[in-house]
This record gives sequence, structure tokens and C-alpha cells, in this order.
Amino acid sequence: MIFTMRKTIYLLFAVIAAAVCTACGNSAFSIEGKLTDAGTQNLRIVYQAGDSIVSQWVPAVNGEFKVDGKASDLSVVYLYSAQMQLIAHLAVEGSDHIKIEGSIADRYNLKVTGSDINEQWNDFIRAHAADFKAMRNDRTDNAIADYIGKNPKNVVSTLLLTCDYSDISSPNAQALLKKIDKAAKPDVVRHEHLPHRIPRRSHGDRSELRTTHQ
Repeated sequence: MIFTMRKTIYLLFAVIAAAVCTACGNSAFSIEGKLTDAGTQNLRIVYQAGDSIVSQWVPAVNGEFKVDGKASDLSVVYLYSAQMQLIAHLAVEGSDHIKIEGSIADRYNLKVTGSDINEQWNDFIRAHAADFKAMRNDRTDNAIADYIGKNPKNVVSTLLLTCDYSDISSPNAQALLKKIDKAAKPDVVRHEHLPHRIPRRSHGDRSELRTTHQ
């Protein structure tokens, strides 16, 4: 009887441990990159994990780097050069293995693979690379509005609006946000939570943000 009870307890612990390990594994993501003009430098990634903002320096050697992180829900990772120049933004969630290739000098034509969301987002950016590079906001904003109108149930609509629209606080942007299906608006990518606000603030103006440096 005692042996049976102990065996049952051991089995229970084993099941719990396996479940915990599986949950941890599912929250892990990785990003591998090769940037032809990055050389050897420290890159910075910033993303939201739960209630915290993760800020992490990642070494790039001969333009190659790898990032390992954890995100139990969909989150946006912002990749910066050592000079804090924005290189790319990527959508990640647990178990994602994202690859990025290209050059910092031509960041609107980077190739991103590894998930349907990133590939669709990347396709849009590359299709409008010339307008983004020239900062033709009227054209890129109109293209985003058109995409949202055709894809209201796609989370890429929310990513484009919150990350690439010229002014998310404008009445037009707010009207577009209402057109997106609720299921396509995960909390972590709504504009009021975006981690990309950290590097864009003035130096020293980060007191209200809880940041985890790694």
C-alpha cells in the first residue's frame, strides 16, 4: 500500500515537472541574424515580457548574432545597432525560431523568415521599402489603411498600425484601430504597451518604465 502511494506520488511529481518544463520550453524563442555590414559590435534588443521591459545587449561577430529570450505571449522585439539605430522589429512568441538577413543600411529590405506573421509583416515592409526609406508617410499610411481594410482579422494589421503608422495617436489611426477585429489585437502589441518607446524617449526619461537589463 505504502509502495503504491509512493509510486503514485512520484508519478504525479514527474507529470508536474514535465508540464513545467514543457511550459518553459514553449515560452522560449530565438532570433538568428546575419547582417552583412554589422561587423563586430553589440546589438541591443528590447521587448516586453509580461509586465517588464527586457533590454538586452547581444554580441554580433562578423555580422552574425543569436538572441535567446522568453515570451509566453506575442511580443514585438526591436533590434538596434550599437549606435541605437533601429534595424528591425519582429513579432515573437514561444517556440519561434526567427531568422533575419540583410544589411543595416537597407533595413527596409531585410529578409525575415521563421513564422507566418513575420513573413507577412516583412513582405509588406519590403513591398513599400522605397516609401518607408523616403519617409513618405502619406503613402505608407494609406497602404497600411488599405491592408487593414482587407485584413481586419489578421494580427499583422495591428502590428503595422502600432509599429509602422506615422502617428498612432492621430484620429485616423484610432479609427483604423477600431476596424481591426478584437481577436487580432493582442494586448502586448497595442500601442500603449509597445516596448519601442524606450529607445525613442529622451535620455533619462524612462522613470515610469520597469526595465530588466540582461
